[in-house]
Amino acid sequence: MDDSGSEFTISDFKVSRIPRNGFVETWYDQSGNGNDATQASAGNQPAIVQNGNIVTEGIRFQTDNELETGGNITTSTITGFVVANLKGTDAKALYSLGSDSVAAPNVLFGSPSLAYVINGGTALSGGTAPTFANTLFTQLFVSGGTSKSFIDGSQIASGDAGSNTASSGKITIGNLASSTRYANIAMNELIVFTSDKSTDQDEIEKDISRNYNITLS
Repeated sequence: MDDSGSEFTISDFKVSRIPRNGFVETWYDQSGNGNDATQASAGNQPAIVQNGNIVTEGIRFQTDNELETGGNITTSTITGFVVANLKGTDAKALYSLGSDSVAAPNVLFGSPSLAYVINGGTALSGGTAPTFANTLFTQLFVSGGTSKSFIDGSQIASGDAGSNTASSGKITIGNLASSTRYANIAMNELIVFTSDKSTDQDEIEKDISRNYNITLS
């Protein structure tokens, strides 16, 4: 075919083969309360695209990646549900309310194989942390009462929460500002209630599991 009259030929275009990455600056709160989780520093933003490929397992958190809610949340009771995929066998963190060394709860799974939560600096441990996609992690913390950890609907740890309180703080997702508590996860969803949802836990877990095709224990 004679293309001498063409304004261009396909050879005029260059397709970049340089790997492209995309990062999350804001993870929008769907509750209507405006507690968006943000990260202004580009170097600390989790990834949604890596090497030109969409991260299909969720938002990818690695060392130094974290998102924080804008305003403080005040509570002494918290029930959290997380759908995440733990990556590798090193330290992992899901989320924290308040300081990662004082306030509770700090929800971590790993380091390297135990699933646990930090209650004011005291580890509550038990069970084995899975390393496959779409795992449902549930954490119940009641100041002055009991802290419980669940994986896919099955309780793996329980302990006295004592007088530790989540009182006030931002929710930090991912890295908990400590070299031994950084995230190595891909997270799909985080739901946090500032109340004891133990009576509704089964129904909430069933609803979440249906959405992500998770088999509850």
